[in-house]
Amino acid sequence: MKKKIYVLDTSALLAYPDLMFRLKGNCEIVIPKTVIKELLGLKHSKHLMIAGAAEKVLNTLHLFGEYLPAGVGLFNEAILRTYEAYVPIDDLASMADNRIVGAAISLKKGAGGEVIVLSTDTNMRNVARAYGLTAKLPCFEDVPQMEKVLS
Repeated sequence: MKKKIYVLDTSALLAYPDLMFRLKGNCEIVIPKTVIKELLGLKHSKHLMIAGAAEKVLNTLHLFGEYLPAGVGLFNEAILRTYEAYVPIDDLASMADNRIVGAAISLKKGAGGEVIVLSTDTNMRNVARAYGLTAKLPCFEDVPQMEKVLS
């Protein structure tokens, strides 16, 4: 059985800055480079919670430095890595969102197995599903029950 590959959207990381540590087991956690670019812009947001979450994720990624492209083993048995390639699509309003879904499509073509897009963006999840990907709202025990229903 192939590993699950989780592709993290910017919105999921802003909602859960420690998301990469919450995903457990033998899986791969992929952060497309376009997400990092979005986070760099958001760390200067006027909305302090967004800026703080973006800064927290960026600080975490900074700890792993140049090892991220090859993959870093985390204490939760997952491998965390960045990813640059993507299949060009034009189904979402944001170029960054298109690249994030495009990265997931690229991973599915290259690795096979189940690629799961984690996003709080309903449109992104719908487009990802249209391309045959699994797309979910990140849900954990501390998330209100209504969010679990919406996934």
